[in-house]
Amino acid sequence: MRLTATSDLWWKTAVIYCLDVETFLDWNGDGTGDLPGLSQRIDYLADLGITCLWLMPFYPTAERDDGYDIIDFYGVDPRLGSHGEFVEMIADSGGGIYGCKQSVDMFGLGPDDFVPQVTDVITVGEFYEKAAGGEIVFT
Repeated sequence: MRLTATSDLWWKTAVIYCLDVETFLDWNGDGTGDLPGLSQRIDYLADLGITCLWLMPFYPTAERDDGYDIIDFYGVDPRLGSHGEFVEMIADSGGGIYGCKQSVDMFGLGPDDFVPQVTDVITVGEFYEKAAGGEIVFT
């Protein structure tokens, strides 16, 4: 079978590296890893044979759930960098000689303040019935 026939199955032969930007490399000297630090070491990761970066959450967070309490799904945590630095890191890793794919870890339920606390077990039908008025209410 030719590689072109299975090119959509890149993940079967990928070397995936799960990376937490916050702990990877501090480039600006503030004690927290950042996107410029990651950009500066893309060549190192490529030399290791990494073909896909799986990034842990780098979004703005309320810092109550290890970065998974995301408050802005379109933002970049200012401690880690800016949108421009994120785009630069994507271009550095995916373009040119590296050709590395990127994947991001995402938690789809929303911020902690948005997701109500479950106090009783209810059925899915009850949930949608109570949520139909625009207000999510668990009883």
